[in-house]
Amino acid sequence: MGDLSQNRTIKGELYENTGRQTICGAAAAQASGSAGQPAAGRTGKAASGHRPRTRRAAGTVGKFLLGMPESFQGRSAPSAAEWAVYLALTLYAMHQQGNDRLMNCPGNTLGRAVRQLAERNSAGQDWTEASVIRRFNALATAEEITEISHHLRGMIQLLSAAKDGGIPLDYPQLAADLYELQCTDPRYAQTPANVRLRWGQDLYRDPKPAPDEKEKEN
Repeated sequence: MGDLSQNRTIKGELYENTGRQTICGAAAAQASGSAGQPAAGRTGKAASGHRPRTRRAAGTVGKFLLGMPESFQGRSAPSAAEWAVYLALTLYAMHQQGNDRLMNCPGNTLGRAVRQLAERNSAGQDWTEASVIRRFNALATAEEITEISHHLRGMIQLLSAAKDGGIPLDYPQLAADLYELQCTDPRYAQTPANVRLRWGQDLYRDPKPAPDEKEKEN
């Protein structure tokens, strides 16, 4: 895994492309056809050796991945950056399906989105007891990227089908988080833990703005 400053480029790539119909449409077909692994090298095959069921989508998403800086690209297997971008794109596509409102929302991090979902589902009760919190905890403690992907897919399905309309997510930030969760460089040993800590902080932080000085005086 390269320098962690690469996550800024990963976010930039998705900020530029997440809203484009060509990318989103291809990713949507890829997500509906296969939630497998990113293309390895330039063959368009999944890392496991199996072809995604939607070849056209796989090719288009593959082109997006191959357009990334060379330092991000894996040689014999998908790199951490390729995994991060691939997963973010396919999850976004799944999230967007069936929702007229744009499901990419800068600043609405994973923790914040899960908090919104828990509050909607709690019906006035204690949102911390909502079943989605248990799912969030399982996601936050997952170690391997395949396990993280599995839990994220279930979480995105819940966000997409939320009451009163889907709850959006900041997908470029999610891609950066997924990249950092794969960090194995001993120089940055705390990086994965910092991502999980930030998710938890965003979940439990009071989303309501603090009252201004006039309200305090009253």
